[in-house]
Amino acid sequence: MDLTHFLDPHTGEEVPWPTYEEAARRIVQQWMDSPGHRNNLLNPEVRRLACGTALSRSALGGEVIHSVQVFVKVASRR
Repeated sequence: MDLTHFLDPHTGEEVPWPTYEEAARRIVQQWMDSPGHRNNLLNPEVRRLACGTALSRSALGGEVIHSVQVFVKVASRR
């Protein structure tokens, strides 16, 4: 995959390709800015968290970073 340019998901404008640290910081900030994602991240019942990222090309031709979260809660005992 040619990583020559990256498009801002909000504006569609081309921006410099981020370093891994910058990409991780942006992803976490976007999660924290989203009420649903933030609630999941701060949920005290969550005991395990897995995160992953993948690259793809957008319809506009820029590279896009997709990121996902998986949360695991402790099962309640009956």
